[in-house]
Amino acid sequence: MLHSAAPLLEEIAAAPAELSGEFLVRLVRTIRPARANSSVDAPALVRTEAVTRVREIIAMQALITGRDVVVVPVLISRGRVSREKFMEDLKGLPVIYAGDPILPHPLVADWIATRVRETAR
Repeated sequence: MLHSAAPLLEEIAAAPAELSGEFLVRLVRTIRPARANSSVDAPALVRTEAVTRVREIIAMQALITGRDVVVVPVLISRGRVSREKFMEDLKGLPVIYAGDPILPHPLVADWIATRVRETAR
């Protein structure tokens, strides 16, 4: 997967910032088919343990502070995970959760291009 995306990463690094978005679209189109056949989630036992721990942390934080816990997902896009999975995982907990991920942000393409340039040095 990374091998086929390498030429596109080089193009992003060489592109002017205003064009980097076009290259990112091409990169996503290259990577998406490779992801289509893979599991996006962690193995069931790992995920179950992670959810259990997060629920314990949220419950403890609420108990200590006496306030609802604000949950901000660190995701790169909106989708089923932020709308459904997390809601199910947080069900019954004292949380404030809007379901909006941190990204997408209008400057993410610039940030990625900068990171590629820095890494390519």
